[in-house]
Amino acid sequence: MPIQLEGIIDYRLYEETITAINALFAEVEEVCIGSMLETFISCGSCYINRYFVPTRYEKQLVKIRQYIDDRNKSVLIRSGICITDPMERGLRVLEISLLSTGQVTQVVTQFTKPSTIEEV
Repeated sequence: MPIQLEGIIDYRLYEETITAINALFAEVEEVCIGSMLETFISCGSCYINRYFVPTRYEKQLVKIRQYIDDRNKSVLIRSGICITDPMERGLRVLEISLLSTGQVTQVVTQFTKPSTIEEV
C-alpha cells in the first residue's frame, strides 16, 4: 500500500480492490476455447464480425470498468480516493487520486493600493 494512502483507506479494502482488479485483468488475458474460436472466426471473415459482435476482450473491459465505477461509488469516494480506469491511461498505470486529505490550507493574499496617475 502506498504511504500516501495510509490512514486514508483501510488496508484490507485497498488490498481487496487491487486483488479483484488484477483477477479481472488475468481473466482477460487467459487463452481459452472461446477466445481461440473468436480468433478463427475473425480471421475467416476478414475481421468483419468485429463490427457486429463485441469481442470477449471488449466485454471483459466493460466488466472491469463497471467494477471500478461500483467500487468507487460504494467504498472509495467515501474514503476520499478515486481509482481511474486503467484503459484511460493505456493500461500502463492504475491511477489513484486523492479527493481530499482533510487538511485545511490557508492562502494569504496581500493587496496593495494601486498607485494613482497624475495628469499634467
